[in-house]
Amino acid sequence: MDGVPTAIIGCGPVGRNMLVENAERPEDQQVNHSLIVEPGNAEFRGVDYVVRAVRHSLGNRDLKGTIEPHGNDAVMLNGRIIPVHVGTDIPTGRYRDLGIGTVMESTGLRLDAQSVQPHLDNSGVDVLIVTANATGMDNEIVGINATKNRTKKGNTSCTTKSCAGTVKALEKAFGIVSYSLVTTHAHTNPKRRVLVQRMETGVMPAEPDPEVDEFSVVPTGAGDGIEWVVPSVRGKLTSALAIRGPVINGSITALKVTLQQETTAEAVTEALRAFAQTHPNNLMFPEDVARVADGKMASNQFKDTRHVRSSKADAILMRVEGKGTEFTIILGYDNEQAPPRAANDLALTTEGRLAA
Repeated sequence: MDGVPTAIIGCGPVGRNMLVENAERPEDQQVNHSLIVEPGNAEFRGVDYVVRAVRHSLGNRDLKGTIEPHGNDAVMLNGRIIPVHVGTDIPTGRYRDLGIGTVMESTGLRLDAQSVQPHLDNSGVDVLIVTANATGMDNEIVGINATKNRTKKGNTSCTTKSCAGTVKALEKAFGIVSYSLVTTHAHTNPKRRVLVQRMETGVMPAEPDPEVDEFSVVPTGAGDGIEWVVPSVRGKLTSALAIRGPVINGSITALKVTLQQETTAEAVTEALRAFAQTHPNNLMFPEDVARVADGKMASNQFKDTRHVRSSKADAILMRVEGKGTEFTIILGYDNEQAPPRAANDLALTTEGRLAA
């Protein structure tokens, strides 16, 4: 396979779904995933775990193709042998022997420049990408912004991706005075880590954690992420909240904006339509989604992308409401499969195989 050999660190939702999403691409557009690192307990997180996780990906679709164990330290994915390393300590020589040039940090545990630096120091790789909002380094969404730092970068969160295209389009067309967002969000990795811990040990943590409760309202870092990739709106965010709900996949963001120019909901919709036509990976309209219900989508419709192509874009425009300078834009997004697509795209862009 062509392309820079790439290691995935963490076979959680983003890591395993990078493999699932990658398998659906034409071969000349696939990332050369060449090592899977699962930094967990070898008793629970070995080759068999990777096979189960990839074969039966939670959210909305299963793997296109086959994955099987290949001995005790590798998997066979659609005819390709991919080594699996369990544990956090990876000998530098392992990366060198496999020719690894890019590391995709997708554990959700290392989200700042300092914590990911050992990956670069110990592995000798050229590029490190954090598949989330990453502090202390440049963040990039293909189609929204391009960064000069090739060595390490973040790919922002799923909620950031859901709003960034719309914010960029409105800022360009009308100018933004201020904005806020509330996302009603499906379960994400912290919740699943607790569920996995319970399955593996039979013991739940003693103290409740609002980050992993089935229902919770917490601040979200998506606002910071938007300002990283659309710097012209820096300082214009007034609030950002996440409401967590017990659904497997499918989230909605209500983006409220105060514009500099008075306009109409129809004009806002057309500005977003024009943006979607030139940025199909960042924003999609309901009529471009293969299955909808009365022009709207429900969370359970994100489960089957054989009919719903929601993973092909960072967000789906559901509705525009308002007049004058005050508008609310409702955006749906696939928080299981769209972020892995965006991560694979960023890896290809960094290699120079995909236009920024």
